[in-house]
Amino acid sequence: MREAAVRPSVLEDVPEIIALTKASWARTYDPILGTAARIEACDAKHVPALFEAEIADPDGVSAVAEFGGRIVGHAGGRLRTDGTLYIDRLHVAPEGQGTGLATLLLDAVVDQVRPRVRLIELLVLNGNGRAMAFYRKNGFEPIAARGPGHGLGGVGDVAMRRKPA
Repeated sequence: MREAAVRPSVLEDVPEIIALTKASWARTYDPILGTAARIEACDAKHVPALFEAEIADPDGVSAVAEFGGRIVGHAGGRLRTDGTLYIDRLHVAPEGQGTGLATLLLDAVVDQVRPRVRLIELLVLNGNGRAMAFYRKNGFEPIAARGPGHGLGGVGDVAMRRKPA
């Protein structure tokens, strides 16, 4: 999967990005949130306007990985006015997991706003051990934790941060 081409997202990618994101949420969050809660949250959030705005916004970041003519990975977020890049999403299709593709996507969105980015932040939902391990491996450290009653579905989350490489 290292042969995948990573590039900035374009508007024509939005339908495939949404499909990839929704499939990733189903695999990852159904065991944590339950199917009904995941569908409700995912369908409310992952609408075309979200991705289109990120692509059009000079402070938005959005990258895709293509392999075999289809999108197999996506990362997106936004650079805040204080220079903090908030990574809202990083999703890789099952066949691309463990191949280094997620790291390439993370690097690609950071590069989109370099040199303006001072810090990179994100949230990891409690129970998402795979994401926690990935981000730790990529230099992120926990900076705050919220327990049950907070975060998506009220299951809590962990805020993580690192400086750009």
